[in-house]
Amino acid sequence: MLKKLYDLAKLVVTFGQQTQKNQQRLDAVDNEVEKLSTTVQLLLFEVQRLRDEIQHSKETQRQERENFRLQLEVERLRAERTLPPAPGTEGDD
Repeated sequence: MLKKLYDLAKLVVTFGQQTQKNQQRLDAVDNEVEKLSTTVQLLLFEVQRLRDEIQHSKETQRQERENFRLQLEVERLRAERTLPPAPGTEGDD
């Protein structure tokens, strides 16, 4: 009978130790998940920032292409003598 009681007490102590170790592991995993969650949030923020930057760059390039197209159109019209020369470009010498 004492042997069974001793084995039972030993089992309770062992389970208690295992439970404590498991709780420590869970705490460590919780900390790691929290760190990973923060990292993922930062990555998502950075991805959105990069998307915004790319969109801005595309818009800037589109505007630059439009400006260039308009400059070419102006030069073509000047070459056809449809537009007078720009002020200050004539020979004022």
